[in-house]
Parts: sequence; C-alpha cells; structure tokens
Amino acid sequence: MVDLSAEFKGDLPEKTVKLDGKATVTFKPMTPKRFEEINDRYTVEKYKRGNLRSKTDWKKVISEILKETVVGWTGLEVEGGPIEVTDENRQTLYDNYALFRSAFTDVVMSGLADERDFAEELEGN
Repeated sequence: MVDLSAEFKGDLPEKTVKLDGKATVTFKPMTPKRFEEINDRYTVEKYKRGNLRSKTDWKKVISEILKETVVGWTGLEVEGGPIEVTDENRQTLYDNYALFRSAFTDVVMSGLADERDFAEELEGN
C-alpha cells in the first residue's frame, strides 16, 4: 500500500538530482494547481480579429517557478568558491547550464505545461 497523505495535501517531497561529478540540485516539485496560478498571472488574453488569443510571458513564469522549486544545490562553484543559492543564481544556472535546465524541466515542469508552449520558451534561451 502507498501512503499518499502528503501528495493529497500538496506537500510534495523534495527530489535531489545528480548533475555531473559531485554536483547535485534539490527541487521541491510544484502542484499543477500552483503552476496554473503562476501561469495565469503572466498570461494575457485579448481578442484579435474576433478570436480570443492568449500570450504567456514564459520568462516570468519560469523565473517565479525557479524561485519556488529550486531549494538548493551542492558542488557548484565559480572562481573556486561555492555558488550561493539566490534568485539571480537560479536564473543564471537555468539560462547557462544545460544540465541544470534539463533537470529542472524533468523534475518540475514535466507534465505541468503544454509541451508546445514550453518548447517555445526553451527556444528563446
């Protein structure tokens, strides 16, 4: 039998992923409901030629999700010292470190966003 008490409360367990060498990153998965709240905040809908169109600012969506889901890392250094866990460094790692971005996508984003929309965001980086 599997106890899903935490999942039913939306308290999903953290997951640590090995990146390369000794580096790891720890994520707190997001519920689909929370993803929708963030997505809705950065999506604008308007009528164009009689059709309702929506446009999502994926950069802002991803930035906010990074802040909420990336809880820490180990083994990541710059200029000989550890990289501090900050919002700016979360974004920098996402933008510039493919293994970090891939782990984030697999652990956090998988199943949350429409794959076509998310693919458009990834192409923009």
